[in-house]
Amino acid sequence: MAVRALLHYALEVPDQTVGEKFYRRFGLVDGPTTGGNAVRLRPSPLARNAVLLYGGPKKRLHHLAFGAPGDEFEATRESLRRAGVREVDPPRGAPEGGVWVRDPDENAINVRPEAIITTWPSSPPRARASTMVRSRSATSTRSRWARGRCSPPGGSQRGDSVVT
Repeated sequence: MAVRALLHYALEVPDQTVGEKFYRRFGLVDGPTTGGNAVRLRPSPLARNAVLLYGGPKKRLHHLAFGAPGDEFEATRESLRRAGVREVDPPRGAPEGGVWVRDPDENAINVRPEAIITTWPSSPPRARASTMVRSRSATSTRSRWARGRCSPPGGSQRGDSVVT
């Protein structure tokens, strides 16, 4: 029994416009809308929302959503039940579906019967020659990008790609 992916995180923020502007500055784009009043954003290579911003009186975690595809979902739900974790209603405005619980710190957690869907770029990210170790292959660069160790395709705000 195990969840297999962090599907998205959701924050409550006092000003959704300020939050949206911040996340767009480093490359997030509009995500699919599914109703509700949340601002939905995603990294361009992903097909699903990764960041949801809800309006609220102060900045705080609204909820986390994890994916447990196929048989893993029912196994996860049963494991939570056996551990005495009770299901709760989703927070106001949150997506319906899956199972909702509260963690020991009272954060809302959603486990959904979904896997993360990724749309990989057709070619690896391009970096300026001065920023790459020349012995690294394109496959290595793609792998480093997938692990979050270099900039996404298209580079940073200034158009640079930096491999770390």
